[in-house]
Amino acid sequence: MVGALMNATDLVALVHLVGFATGIALYGMLAVMIWRGARRGAGVAPGGIPLLAAVLGLIWNAGALVVFGWHDFGLGELSPWYTALAYSALGFLPAVVVDSATRTPQRRPGPRPLAWFAYGLSALGGTLQALSVVRHDALSANGLLLLTLGYALVILFFAVSARRRRESSRTLTAVALAAFAVSALHLSRHSSANDSWVVELIGHHASLPLVLVILYQDYRFALADLFLKRALSVLALVAVVVAAYVTLVAPLIGRDAGELRIGVPGVLLTVWIATALLYPVLRRATDRFVDRVMLHRVDYRRVRHAIARSLWGASTPNEALDDVCRRLSSALVAGTVEWREVPEVAGLHGSPLATATGPRSADVLVPTNDAPGYVLDVASLAAGRRLMSDDIALLDTAAMLVGRRIDELRVSEERYERDLRENDMRRLATEAELRALRAQLNPHFL
Repeated sequence: MVGALMNATDLVALVHLVGFATGIALYGMLAVMIWRGARRGAGVAPGGIPLLAAVLGLIWNAGALVVFGWHDFGLGELSPWYTALAYSALGFLPAVVVDSATRTPQRRPGPRPLAWFAYGLSALGGTLQALSVVRHDALSANGLLLLTLGYALVILFFAVSARRRRESSRTLTAVALAAFAVSALHLSRHSSANDSWVVELIGHHASLPLVLVILYQDYRFALADLFLKRALSVLALVAVVVAAYVTLVAPLIGRDAGELRIGVPGVLLTVWIATALLYPVLRRATDRFVDRVMLHRVDYRRVRHAIARSLWGASTPNEALDDVCRRLSSALVAGTVEWREVPEVAGLHGSPLATATGPRSADVLVPTNDAPGYVLDVASLAAGRRLMSDDIALLDTAAMLVGRRIDELRVSEERYERDLRENDMRRLATEAELRALRAQLNPHFL
């Protein structure tokens, strides 16, 4: 039904638009995560190799979006230099992945021989593209064929040598996906102009699995928080819109207007309002699905309530801090959540309470009115997890709750000590009065 409503050209244009825009978003997110990790010194590979891979992916998707979008929307044909630049960026992408996969901290810095071979292969492919544009004003099929055959050999050699290397399956997957992106592009160049949108999807968007694997392996929680939640919400909304169009709007288009009690614009307006009202529900459902099923994240609202209830049963500051550390460790799947005493007092205003000291660690100031102050040290988050905005918000709330409870315990203790002193003073005053009274009644009593 949908295929009857949209022709093949429209579907191809839609696939290009969505695919390349998704690639720009994913590779852009990868570049931002790597750049932020490099600023914090969070173990980025030497030479900026992961960042270079992200930049190459951005160049390919952005360039291809312009080139194919210009053609799909009937704006004519761009200069082949734009296409050659995009193809060259994609050609260097597997070389950078091979370089990153073959580098190890135990060996001297610099690319390995296999990486140098991959760089030379990509450079030769880019050179053939440039020469073909100069001589024939067209792209070179031989350049793509060279990359396809060359990286098939690279994968074979890497698979044999990777058995002796740790995390060999992980690096082999990345290299294979990068080589597949180039190979699929070569195969799509030999297809006809009337191929289906499936061929276009595999041929021009084969770099998407690579960035998804990298993000899932190294930035799984960022991928879920920043991309999957929004992407799944939009996809669910699009599915609802398409279903409503097919079941409600499409049957009315072919009917006579006199037979309809309500016109097509009225139906479209109703569906539009309904989908707008439905989106918040879909967003909450997808957020809950990603948090519970994919990330196995607990409900932070319940964690906050549990922390607040448990703190009421704490009778000392140490007991309150131990209880909060235990609950935060379970909620964040953190290997270490400990508290320490500091001489200065963390006030309620000024710098944020929770400060990320790395992708998997943070220091949380506990706001108290009197010295000594306390700091929670959160470190060693498990399963590739990183501290996200929801995690920081949970830490802030927990710090506020435990700080308030500590102040209450201190005030209660001060009042108790003051009452004891007052009772002692009253007791001493009463005893002095009794001694004075006895001295008046019997002077020899003293």
